[in-house]
Amino acid sequence: MQNQPIVGVWQVAIKVEGMATGFEGLYTFFADGNFLEINSFKETNTGVWQHNGDQYTVTFWSYLFDDSGQATGKVKVRLALQMVDANHYTGHGVAKAYDLAGQPMVSPFDGLVTVNGTRIEVELL
Repeated sequence: MQNQPIVGVWQVAIKVEGMATGFEGLYTFFADGNFLEINSFKETNTGVWQHNGDQYTVTFWSYLFDDSGQATGKVKVRLALQMVDANHYTGHGVAKAYDLAGQPMVSPFDGLVTVNGTRIEVELL
């Protein structure tokens, strides 16, 4: 996976079907297939990715919390990404929410997902 074009850090615009507005994230694709997301909800989420033909597949998990900070559930996100060019990708997928016992639950984070990523590059001073 070392020479995969997706390896690196990306600024990502994210839209989940059940939410009124989109949000932003930073996605990191490591050469060993690990994945890290930090988003504008102050969440850090981990997962894995792989190259499949002409696309990349990502699966990661996120926790849901109530207003007091107690975990109330988890969301599994699965994405299929296509490189547009060396510095941009677009993708779609699905997010599914579960309670802490693993049963499906209703959540604003539940639904179809679209993402658009732009590579973060080194900028000289």
